Amino acid sequence: MPTYDHQNGMHASSVQPNHGHLFPKIVAAFLVCILAFIVAVFLRDKRNSEYQALLHKEETIALVRHAVPAPVANWHDPTGGVQPRLSNYTNLALFVNLQTNIVAVESNGTIIYRMLTSPGIDNETPTGYWRTGVKGLHFYSASEDEGADYYTVIHGNYLFHTVPTKQAFGSYIPSQGDILGQPGSHGCCRLSIADAYWLWTECPSGTPVYIYNSKSDLQSLLTTHPYADGNINMTRLFEA
Repeated sequence: MPTYDHQNGMHASSVQPNHGHLFPKIVAAFLVCILAFIVAVFLRDKRNSEYQALLHKEETIALVRHAVPAPVANWHDPTGGVQPRLSNYTNLALFVNLQTNIVAVESNGTIIYRMLTSPGIDNETPTGYWRTGVKGLHFYSASEDEGADYYTVIHGNYLFHTVPTKQAFGSYIPSQGDILGQPGSHGCCRLSIADAYWLWTECPSGTPVYIYNSKSDLQSLLTTHPYADGNINMTRLFEA
């Protein structure tokens, strides 16, 4: 039963708290919190995206400047440092510079590995554009009393392969290995044992091969057989 408030002249039960005006404020505050959360997440993701882009750019610069060292003559081991897993890369190509005796391996216009080669004496290695073909474990030429291991066909009888061997697999000729990085073959591109094996196991058949003796050679080859949508550093390739 309602009681009478003698002081105020009204029934106590008739005094009811009015909370209706608080509801819009609560909703508005809730919406502000949600909006602030969405903005915070957006800014966080944007910062992360920018950081990842910067990190990728720095890694790419490091790859070009530091992780692809100048090749060092050693006919047993990799001549260009750590050999990358080519299955992790796309749009591969091999650039053979007959002036510097270096083979540059590129992916999408970026050099990912460089290795020393011994091309043909007296310009016996032909310049041109081809694609890698058949591979083999070992060959031997009785007329030259020389063979080689881990060969990859460039075209015809021109191959990438190890430093020369005698008749048996693995019977390398040290005196021929010692001139790696200088012209010394009958036209093939000799590589260190480790580099030839790496190319033999890692490089897909059909990979483009550009062999050039001058910057104009390379420009001509790239004009007739474009690579990496033109995203290529001519100067770096010729100096590679």
